[in-house]
Amino acid sequence: MKSREVGQRLTAGTGSTASLNTTTPPQPEKPLMYPTTKRFNVTDEDLLFLQRYGVKTKTAQPTFIPGKGWDLDEILRMKDKALDYDINIDSLELPFERDVFLKEGCPVPQFMLNTSDEAERELDLVCDMIRTASKASIRVLIFCIKQIENQSTESTIGRGGARYRTWDITKADDTPRYETTVTADETWERVSHFLERVIPVATEYGVQMANHPGDCWLPPGFKGIERIMSDFEDTKRYIEMYPSPYNGLQFCLGTMAESCVDPATEIYEIVKYFAEQQKIFCMDFRNIVGGRNKFMEVFPDEGVIDLHRVMKILYDAGYAYGIDPDHFPCKRDEDPGCRQSAAYHFGYINALIQSL
Repeated sequence: MKSREVGQRLTAGTGSTASLNTTTPPQPEKPLMYPTTKRFNVTDEDLLFLQRYGVKTKTAQPTFIPGKGWDLDEILRMKDKALDYDINIDSLELPFERDVFLKEGCPVPQFMLNTSDEAERELDLVCDMIRTASKASIRVLIFCIKQIENQSTESTIGRGGARYRTWDITKADDTPRYETTVTADETWERVSHFLERVIPVATEYGVQMANHPGDCWLPPGFKGIERIMSDFEDTKRYIEMYPSPYNGLQFCLGTMAESCVDPATEIYEIVKYFAEQQKIFCMDFRNIVGGRNKFMEVFPDEGVIDLHRVMKILYDAGYAYGIDPDHFPCKRDEDPGCRQSAAYHFGYINALIQSL
């Protein structure tokens, strides 16, 4: 089966059960969301696991080829293999944190650090990967353009011995990341250049570009960085810099909540704004305890965010894409690959969707 048959297969169903079912189930008034994931590989074992727990789509990470970008045939093979398990690969992850874009151990591409010829070559490769993705009928490319890697401090041991990703700025190393301060103005200038180079190509080829906010919010000057795109105002500024239906967000509920002083009351209007603007192209869905400068990422049922309320906001705004549990607590020595925890999160998301 070829990837061009994706629509036929997802519409018709597969196997004898589908052929015997002659009744059409009632359709929801609005398109429903569905579980998705960036985790796991395109292997029989992983795809079977995802199928078992109701995952409908998946993000893939094709092999990066220096000087070229991605190979179309590889992407089509990945899509065909996933379809054998009724899973559609509808998104790819740009390799900003891997391969040629990984510089000196810091997942920050050159085009966010300088305006060199090398930085321009990186942007050329991004445009080439957009064109390749379009040929493979990929809906969205996800990425994170930032000046500093994600920040964490020592994990907290939580429920059942699971490790919770934790950030406590009072316990963090504040050594400057670079030799000179990286200012917000410099960073916004480079973001503007990225958008001017990339979004016209994405718009021409019909590929959504979903930027993930910087994780997590940092006070100006911390580690010699004036960080941007980690809170509501900066994220709003980002999508308004280059208006296009193909310029939007990999909206991270956790990151946005972590930027709030009181996420239990502030987060809902933030979600509503971007959802109603139709700027959420994919949704990272996790819960936290705490808030700005001190938080833990916890299981979905024990955090300060009412996840059912968030899901209802998305539903009312007509959001009909994937809900990704992103990264979550687990006890790796008892749960290699975090499969138990992943299954729990997929089930939780499916239940929230059904409740709508």
